[in-house]
Amino acid sequence: MGSWRRFAFFQQRELGQPSLFQAGVSACCGLDEGGLALADVHGVVHLLDRGLAEWCAFGAHDKGVTQLAECGGLLLTFGLEADGAATRACMRVWRPQGAGTGELQGTATCVRTLRIFGGPPEPSITCVAAAGGPSQIAIGLDDGHTLLLRCADLLKDRFLKFKPLPSLAKHAGAGTEPVTAVHFAAADGEGVDGAGEAAHLFVARRDAIFSVTAAGLRGESCAPLNEGAGADAGLCCMSDRNDLVVGRPEAIYFYTADERGPCFAFGGEKSALCWHRSYLVVAAADGHGGAPGPGAIGHPGGYDPKQQQQQQQQPVHVYDLKNKLIAHHTPVPSAVRWVISSRLSVLIVCADG
Repeated sequence: MGSWRRFAFFQQRELGQPSLFQAGVSACCGLDEGGLALADVHGVVHLLDRGLAEWCAFGAHDKGVTQLAECGGLLLTFGLEADGAATRACMRVWRPQGAGTGELQGTATCVRTLRIFGGPPEPSITCVAAAGGPSQIAIGLDDGHTLLLRCADLLKDRFLKFKPLPSLAKHAGAGTEPVTAVHFAAADGEGVDGAGEAAHLFVARRDAIFSVTAAGLRGESCAPLNEGAGADAGLCCMSDRNDLVVGRPEAIYFYTADERGPCFAFGGEKSALCWHRSYLVVAAADGHGGAPGPGAIGHPGGYDPKQQQQQQQQPVHVYDLKNKLIAHHTPVPSAVRWVISSRLSVLIVCADG
């Protein structure tokens, strides 16, 4: 990739450090209208606009929030609740209102609460995904299982239950590796946000990747795509053509619902992946994450102390894979924790807030 030219097709600016990061953030997701939803370690969810100004805050779970997801204007929170002497995992569905009305003038109404597991022991939830309004919700667990909720109307259906996927259990079993990512994909190449129907479900573990077709239906089937090599947490995303994109130290790999597709030799450790419109955003974890330039360590140009100092920072690359160019490159001062695509921009959330 050393022949790829670098451009500055994106403008960047720092949005500041919200004070709530000092208290600790346990989960994060983007909002359809831009901005972020953040959950702190005390179980409070904070809704921020595009400028990171907080416009709503509410207590979601009294024992903490572990995962967040947004779909169809509804915010899904996954957390722990006290149930007598026990602690139970549950999902709550919220309808936020009042964005843009001023500081902390918005509200969020809980419209549904659902217990996730039938009883103890309860595994930990490692990842979530929602699609179709949402009419499909998938959760990955630390014991290697994946559960699916499929319904006609999340707010009106009376009896809802998260169920395991029989075809996936047949191929994957319980395993010993936790599920690191779950992603929905449409069959016609269109996205599954809002009311779009998902035809495939990708399930990734550190040791394998699976594609589940017609998940939760009578004709459900599962295909292993790459047994023996999976994906770490945060290193999976969906492309604009509904391919699963996986980052590994040696390259970026693409997967369709049937097989592995092309790969790009972007070497180096990676900390986060994100797809924004037609661009792939890669946050490097080791100071590389892309094409080496003259003077880079290991490059024929030799050793450059200035280049070595730059590599100690955390670079973020924006790739245009179709035209084979680097559309933007920026170093960030600390480790990248989340990279989130919104309608107009990409939000890079660092570990220091």
